[in-house]
Amino acid sequence: EMCIRDSDLVTTPDRTAPLVNIVEPVDNTVVEGTVRVSAHALDADPGLGVADVVLRVDGRAIVTDTAAPYRFALRTDRLAPGEHTVTCVAHDLAGNAGTDSVRIRVGGDGAGAGDDRQSNDTIPPRVIINFPTSGAIVTGEVGAQATLSDNLELARVEWLVDGVPRAAESLAGTRATTSFRWDATGADAGNHLLTVRATDASGNPGSATVVLIKE
Repeated sequence: EMCIRDSDLVTTPDRTAPLVNIVEPVDNTVVEGTVRVSAHALDADPGLGVADVVLRVDGRAIVTDTAAPYRFALRTDRLAPGEHTVTCVAHDLAGNAGTDSVRIRVGGDGAGAGDDRQSNDTIPPRVIINFPTSGAIVTGEVGAQATLSDNLELARVEWLVDGVPRAAESLAGTRATTSFRWDATGADAGNHLLTVRATDASGNPGSATVVLIKE
């Protein structure tokens, strides 16, 4: 009879970085005052998990959140006018780090221009992913659909996989249905984030995310 000792077992170290996706603000947004920064973070190894998410502006650490949902209040009145890079760094319990970044512009020409209703609009679009559902197991090509609505006017929608934009289209009106197909054949096994991010004519972002499991 063979006896296996603990010393005979080989443990493969976790070297896979967590997945992190900044949901808001969207890239190239003109901002002022206090801006909410929110991010989704997911570790490839569910047995370890995400330890924390650090908000950085232009490379400088601002604040750390150790529990989901990862949301921060960024005071842009402390930043110089112009372009800045907002980064969320997610660390897992093994010490691996994953990042996502967007650019924001503090001040700038054209801020506040346009329709009075739009300039005063702070209500984000509503995003509902109709399918697939979170936790779905995928292998090959995956079909997805989402329903979008806004109180005034939709402007744009993006589909992202693990924070990387894969498709986008311009919109008009207050309601829309959008579809997307993702070929998961070449994706790594494990968890992946599928995100739909909508922006209205006032620049307000809204999003929804589901977790897909690639076998």
